[in-house]
Amino acid sequence: MTNVNCGPAIAEDPMLRRLAIARSVSLIFIVLCELLEITDMIPKYSKNFFGRKTGIQILACLACVLCLGLSGCASVSSTSAYYLPYTTDVYPPKPKDAPIPILGKAPDRGYKTIGRLAFSTSQGWRFLRESMLYNARANGADAVLLKETSSRRETAIVNVPPRFNWIPVSGPACRDKKGNVCYNTTYIPDYQPGYSYPTSWTITGIDSEMIVFKK
Repeated sequence: MTNVNCGPAIAEDPMLRRLAIARSVSLIFIVLCELLEITDMIPKYSKNFFGRKTGIQILACLACVLCLGLSGCASVSSTSAYYLPYTTDVYPPKPKDAPIPILGKAPDRGYKTIGRLAFSTSQGWRFLRESMLYNARANGADAVLLKETSSRRETAIVNVPPRFNWIPVSGPACRDKKGNVCYNTTYIPDYQPGYSYPTSWTITGIDSEMIVFKK
């Protein structure tokens, strides 16, 4: 079990690194929001539709947009970085809908290995399958020979730092110069202690070869 402050991260999985960065950015924005509130840099009378302050809403939206961009799903085309060609011969790419069989054992007919695709990911078997098909078509392979698969569980401890929540409290009603009823709102700090929780995920790996059949 690993103890980390910003979520799990696996070296061979770029997606997990991006998720860890997104968690870190989110925590930084939370701390920044609280500092702005404590130092009165955000007016206490400014509220949004949730009852929180407009400045906090803007910062939260920025954090969400940034985190969504960082934690977006990895594309199968990015797995081309794990493809290792075995030959200098160039084979024409195949259409995107070209059928590519994934074989669990060597075929009976003659074939030539033109490259290898081997990597691990937390995206699951469907992502691995699509990655094999993508790289096979991109490199002109006739089939994929799946040599080995692996699966393991990874566990980490996520540490969430303490923070302050600001609870809006409405004061007594009053009337403005036009006779409209208004309420003065103040904000009371509510301390939330930090906590830790375990998280786990499955890492699946493949070791495959791209082959072309001999004519």
